[in-house]
Amino acid sequence: MKADPVFLFVPILFASVLVPIAGNTVKTGLAADLIWCSRWGGRSLNSPTAVLSSHMIPRFNDSSLGYCYRFQLNGNYCGPACGQMLFAFLEWNPLPSQTELAQEMRTDYFNTTFIWWFPAPFASRNLTMKLEPNLLATGNESFAAQTLKHWISENYPCVVLIGVDIIAGQTPTKVGHYIVVAGYNESHFYILDPGRPECAVRWMLLTEFVNAWKFSNCTAEVLYARPKLLLRVHTLDCLQSELPFATVVLSNATLSTSMSTVAPSSVEFPKVDMGEYNLTISYLGAKITRSVLLVKDTYLEIAFGFPVVGVLSVGLLLLILLVVLVLIWMRGRKRSQMATIAKSETAQTPSMHSHRYHRTSESLPKS
Repeated sequence: MKADPVFLFVPILFASVLVPIAGNTVKTGLAADLIWCSRWGGRSLNSPTAVLSSHMIPRFNDSSLGYCYRFQLNGNYCGPACGQMLFAFLEWNPLPSQTELAQEMRTDYFNTTFIWWFPAPFASRNLTMKLEPNLLATGNESFAAQTLKHWISENYPCVVLIGVDIIAGQTPTKVGHYIVVAGYNESHFYILDPGRPECAVRWMLLTEFVNAWKFSNCTAEVLYARPKLLLRVHTLDCLQSELPFATVVLSNATLSTSMSTVAPSSVEFPKVDMGEYNLTISYLGAKITRSVLLVKDTYLEIAFGFPVVGVLSVGLLLLILLVVLVLIWMRGRKRSQMATIAKSETAQTPSMHSHRYHRTSESLPKS
C-alpha cells in the first residue's frame, strides 16, 4: 500500500519539535580540541608608555591555583622551575616536568641556564618567549623598571635574572637566579621565587629589586602570549541547531570587536591581550552576556536560549501539528465518504445475469 505523504511528514515534525528554551550553557576547553595547535604571537613589544599605577597578571594571585608556583628541584633548576610556572599559568597539558625543561634549556649540560637557551622549550611548543637583554644599556634604572611594568600591565609574565649572595667557603659570592615577575605597584614588584619556599610569593621593594636585577644588566625573558578565542553558538536543544548571523561582541576597557556568525555558526576572534573580557551575543532580539578570562587559546561552546522566540516557536509548531492532524482527519473522512458512496452505487446497480434473466422472462409466450 502506498504511504500517505501526510503521514511521512509527522515524524519529521516530531524530530524538530524540540526548540530553544530559556537559559544558556557554556562549555570551555582548549582550542586545541578544534585547532591542531595552540599558537601565540602577534605584534611586537612596544616601548614603555604610561602604565597603571598597579597591576597583577591573572592567575598568579589566585591562591586556589597555588599561585602557579613551583619550587626548584635542585640548586641549578631555578630556570626550569620558572619555565614550569609559566606553563602552569598557561594551563599547559601535560605540564612539562622540570627535568624535561632542563634538558631543553641545556641546564644539565652547562650546569646552569643561559639566557639565550631559556626560550627553547617555549619555541618548540609554538609559544613566543622574547629575550630582552641589557635594558640597563642607557644607564637609566627607571627606564628598565618602567619597561618591565609596561609588559606586566599588558599581562605578559616576565622572568628576570637577578643576583643573589651565597656563601662559598668563607667568601660571599653573587650568582645568578631566575624569578618570575607577575605584578607591581608604585613601590614594589610582585615576584615568585622558586628557590625560597618560605617566602616564595612576595612583594619585593622596587629599589631592592632593581639593585638585584642589575646583576644581568636588567635582562628579561618576556612570555608574549596573546590568546585566541574560538566560539560556537547553537540552540539549547538536542539538535544544537546553528545560529547564523548572530552578533557577537568581545569587549573590555580597551578593546571592542564585533563579528557576525555564519553557517556553521563559529567565529574565531584574532589574538588579543590576556585579560578579562565581556562576551555579548545577540540573536533575534535576545541577548546574553558572559565574562570570559582569556589567558590561553580558548574554545567556547555556547547554547543560546531565548524565551520569547522559544514560546513563539512552540506555538507555531503546535499550530502546524494541529493542521497536520486536521488534514489527516479530513483525508480519512473523505476516504470514508467515498467508500460509502461506492458501496451504495454497487447495491443499486443490477447484475448482468439478473438483467438477462429479466429480459428472457418477458420474451416467453404466455400459455
